[in-house]
Amino acid sequence: MGTCWAEQQGDCSGALSSEHVITRGLFPQKMVPASGMPRLKGATGLVSIDTMTVKLCTHHNGVLSELDDAAIDFVCALRERNRLIMERFRARFERNQTEFSAASLAVNGLLLQRWCLKTTINCWRAGHQGFANWRPPRSMVAAVFGAELSGGAGLGLLVEQDDQDDEGGVPASIGINELRRVDRSVSGSLVRVGGVTLVSTWDQPIAATPFESTHGAMRLAEFHAAEIGAGILNVVLQFDWSGRPIPVVERSITRAHHHSIRR
Repeated sequence: MGTCWAEQQGDCSGALSSEHVITRGLFPQKMVPASGMPRLKGATGLVSIDTMTVKLCTHHNGVLSELDDAAIDFVCALRERNRLIMERFRARFERNQTEFSAASLAVNGLLLQRWCLKTTINCWRAGHQGFANWRPPRSMVAAVFGAELSGGAGLGLLVEQDDQDDEGGVPASIGINELRRVDRSVSGSLVRVGGVTLVSTWDQPIAATPFESTHGAMRLAEFHAAEIGAGILNVVLQFDWSGRPIPVVERSITRAHHHSIRR
């Protein structure tokens, strides 16, 4: 398809550009595991992340770059959370430390919600088999650019299991799948990264969108969850749904140990 998938917005620039299906900066390596893409013909295999692209005009590609930054911030926050947890586990068992100062890592929830919607549309445009015979509604495209969703639709979160690489970082992988209603129509999408499942809907409430967890049980995600974590180690991801940008100082602290991630 040789047109910008956001052309309904009515402000396309003349030139087309390549948009990575999944944010390039989330992967330190070039070759990544993939499935569901047409070239793999139903199999799973390694593909170059730089070949997994769709077309957006240069204007819309630039406008949506802040969503890529939000996804990178989220993964950096997951990595920092894991780093702090491992550090505090060692202190607890090696030095018998029982109290820890609060560590709160900020995540821009609304930008992450828009990134999930954008990535879902990218998968559809790239021919992902899970989104065959489906087309994103106009309201979903508009929501990628900041229009409000109604009726409890949007982003839900659920912590499921650890998904780390050999050094304890994330993501070891990023999984994207469709959710379907009883009539087999697409109702939402799942993005799994670092043991966290992000559930996106655009025309039905998160509270009415059960999905099969990695353990095989049917679960519901928490709509616009306020936080992930805490417990005795006192490390928490704090989700801000106000729409305000995350302060530069907080973003710098979160990214400090994970500078290899870039957009």
